[in-house]
Amino acid sequence: MTVDKLLNKGAPAPIIVLFGEEEFLVEQTAKSLYERLAAMDTTGMNADVMDGEGTSIDSIVSIARSYPMMADRRVIWVRRFEKVSAKKDRKGNDPLSAYLVNPSTTTVLIISGSFDAADGISAALQRNKAAAEKKIASMRFPLGVLLQKTTWVEFPRMKGTQLSAWITAEFGNHGRTVSAEAIDLLQMKSGTSLRELALEIGKVILYAGDSKEITLDHVNAVGGSGRSFTVYDLQRSIARRSIDESFRILNRIMSTGRQEMLVISSLTRFFTALFVLIDARAMSDRNDMAKAAGIPPFAVAEHLDALESFGPAGVERALDLLAEADSTLKSSPMDSIIVLERMLASMLT
Repeated sequence: MTVDKLLNKGAPAPIIVLFGEEEFLVEQTAKSLYERLAAMDTTGMNADVMDGEGTSIDSIVSIARSYPMMADRRVIWVRRFEKVSAKKDRKGNDPLSAYLVNPSTTTVLIISGSFDAADGISAALQRNKAAAEKKIASMRFPLGVLLQKTTWVEFPRMKGTQLSAWITAEFGNHGRTVSAEAIDLLQMKSGTSLRELALEIGKVILYAGDSKEITLDHVNAVGGSGRSFTVYDLQRSIARRSIDESFRILNRIMSTGRQEMLVISSLTRFFTALFVLIDARAMSDRNDMAKAAGIPPFAVAEHLDALESFGPAGVERALDLLAEADSTLKSSPMDSIIVLERMLASMLT
């Protein structure tokens, strides 16, 4: 959910809870929301940021109930809410539950944190609403109460195409486009951490200068990761049908982080391009070939050489093996390196 939607055309919910495994997105969204709301107060006296460490719910509720000074609204952001001291009295009463029943109409309380017990709850609600609601009700205080009574957004861990889309959007926010190859290399260098990816994206944008299109060369020039560790070197060794080199590169890639799905997606894209070129190679213009296969014009010759090496039947077999490996990785406890090595052995022999 975007900040604009949470603001609800200037009428945000009185309490907004942001959490999830993607802590970078949680913090980024909470910060943007807080800054947008705080900017509406020209006095600068009605915006507070509190850290959960050493903070009690009583103190949070006390500030939330106070009226804004010379402004229409007060905004409070409580970071690391999981650290907040939350206790009920002997009769089971607590100030948070009381506040949730009747929250201040002049305060927006933003709560952000990491709540392991709630990870995956948004997906669970879609699968089985009744079971998920029962799970929420059983969650330890104050998490269950918050999820029952407030507007909340979960930021689950991004995977595969979601991560690629996020990288594309981040470059788009800076007026840049980015190639699929550059995206893959960024993931290879930075893994799946959005915080690390955001830092790397910033470096690439600075390096690229006025260039509006981010390429593999831009990403490769930043950070100094060796080319021999990338999926593109694996792709080239496979194109040459060099099984020993392919195994060596694969193991070096996997030793720096479990990148099995990136390997599968990159090789699938490569062999899909070869499959398209089976017919497209009849075109007289290589730019038309490149457009049909979804590859840069300079890569056409290399792809045609690979197609010549594998032949149409070999390309189809490679795509079948990649689909089989993808299914095995998602459904079997077998070690991912073994799965990939078996795939390569079948593909190259």
